[in-house]
Amino acid sequence: MGGIGKTTLAKAVYNQIHYRFEGSSCLLNIKENSEQSNGLLHLLEQLIFDILKRKNLKVNSVDRAIKLIEEIFFGKRVILVLDDVDDLKQIHALAKHFEWLGQVSRVIITTRDEHLLTQLGVNAKYKVKELNRFESLCLLSWHAFGMVHPREAYHDLSRSAVEYAGGLPLALEVLGSFLKGRNIIEWKDELKILRRNPHDKVQKILRRSFDSLDYSRKVIFLDVACFFIDMDKEYVFKILHGCGFFPVSGFSILIQRSLLLIDEKNKLAMHDLIRDMGREIVFKKSPNNPGKRNRLWFQEDVLNVLHKHMGSEEVEGLSLNLPTLEDVQTKAFASMKNLRLLQIDSVNLKGCFTHFSKELKWLCWHNCPLKCLPPNFHLENLVVLDMQHSNFRQVWKGNKLSEELGNMISLTELRAEETGIKQLPSSFGLLKNLKIVLLSGSTGHSSKSRLSHFLPWMSPKRSNPISLLPPSVSGLRSLTALVLHDCNLSEDGIPNDLGDLVSLEALYLSKNNFRNLPQSIVPNWFSHRTTGSSVSFHVPSLTEGEVCILLFCAVLAFDDATKPFVNKPFVRMINKTRGEIYDCYPSICVLPVTVEDYLLVFKIPVTSNQEGVQRRLETR
Repeated sequence: MGGIGKTTLAKAVYNQIHYRFEGSSCLLNIKENSEQSNGLLHLLEQLIFDILKRKNLKVNSVDRAIKLIEEIFFGKRVILVLDDVDDLKQIHALAKHFEWLGQVSRVIITTRDEHLLTQLGVNAKYKVKELNRFESLCLLSWHAFGMVHPREAYHDLSRSAVEYAGGLPLALEVLGSFLKGRNIIEWKDELKILRRNPHDKVQKILRRSFDSLDYSRKVIFLDVACFFIDMDKEYVFKILHGCGFFPVSGFSILIQRSLLLIDEKNKLAMHDLIRDMGREIVFKKSPNNPGKRNRLWFQEDVLNVLHKHMGSEEVEGLSLNLPTLEDVQTKAFASMKNLRLLQIDSVNLKGCFTHFSKELKWLCWHNCPLKCLPPNFHLENLVVLDMQHSNFRQVWKGNKLSEELGNMISLTELRAEETGIKQLPSSFGLLKNLKIVLLSGSTGHSSKSRLSHFLPWMSPKRSNPISLLPPSVSGLRSLTALVLHDCNLSEDGIPNDLGDLVSLEALYLSKNNFRNLPQSIVPNWFSHRTTGSSVSFHVPSLTEGEVCILLFCAVLAFDDATKPFVNKPFVRMINKTRGEIYDCYPSICVLPVTVEDYLLVFKIPVTSNQEGVQRRLETR
């Protein structure tokens, strides 16, 4: 990231230790200088001068300068600082793979591209971190007040300025100098302005990282900066991949250049000033006419464009998240022929849906007031449909997919959590590219008891159970995750062919209206009993790989709630094929589910089962 203090830190280290070496040189702004006429040649001349201390030394070409450096400096102990490098050619020209350096020489390289250091095979990397709040306040105060703490009357305003800068030294220096000598009213006004229009000097430094990206990575960066911050990485992957970009490599490059972060919850994040830089790039495309910007996210601008029908073909993405339901005419979207990203939470659309772009890849419409998708809505290219917390009763009207909906052949993810959907049509099973379906709480919420979290099949049955899924889902060959948590499903509501979904990796059925595990989802090799103290099953033979671990959950129930554990519970594994018996104790601590009941989790290793093994588990 630009402005984080890489150059300052490198110069500080250089100044402390350069006298220990036979020669030293600190070459700053290599990227900028090398782009000038004969820039690389001038840098090489500077390197020769720094070490030989000879003025007015001129060489005719880059090749001659490199050869001269190798001859004069070969084997010498030198220290070099190569600042702001963005291309391997620059380093190879200045240090020629470091072949001429002595063994105890040191080279310090600063760059915005971490991958470049990996390519070089450097000995060590150090990623400069943002300043903490105390350090930030000191730096800001030094430039604003000439001391390491703010004046008393400016204390709260200084903290607001520090929060805006986000620990970025350059921003703190520029901001402190900019606010120096201004009164309190001016401080308040300037901080408000900066939050809407970032300072040019800061933006210029930060933008250099963006300018070095290719077209596809620039689009990904701007999409994230405007629409996808704090969203799940995998969710955004699907959307951007559906748009024809390459988010895996794109995200990797943005992370290497400190333009993007993935937090511990796997959500996308950006430094606030990096985000503002991206949004400022979009804003400057058309500062006076928001309808001609390619991305719209600021609520005032979006409403202005929609209510005045100012949209144009330039618009590729639009996000509007309203606190309460508001009417918008569909004609407002008629000119947005290239719209591919659309978020319209709490918007009540009125009019004909043929006005919408056929290029839509993402439709996020939380709190949608409609009962189902209109039949004249062109969604043949839609990749992600997100309709959480809506009034939906049907995804689409009737039992067949409307041809006007384009059969939704590109859809890979459907999110319809906490909606009123009671029955998916039979044609739902024809969505062959669908990978993720989230339908949690589609008929309302049930109680939040601790028992329901661990053992939902033991909770009391609710009235009027439903069959949410169609009778057959075998056509969903790409489905990897199906979430049906809290859907008031009955045991008969699980399709008989659910076990045929060969790609299914995750199935969530907690808090539904059945006590026994539906037989349709139990593998045919597992012969189980729902009560009693033993379970018998046959570990299947696999054509590839082996079953290495069995996870076994059991509920230990007491007739007397006050009766303590006398002996530690265990599971006895009986290998009938091999005649082996051994006992396993819980690998996870006993968790109280209710006053009387305890959940135990056992992790049981499995020996080679390539020929199939018959086993029995007994709970003691």
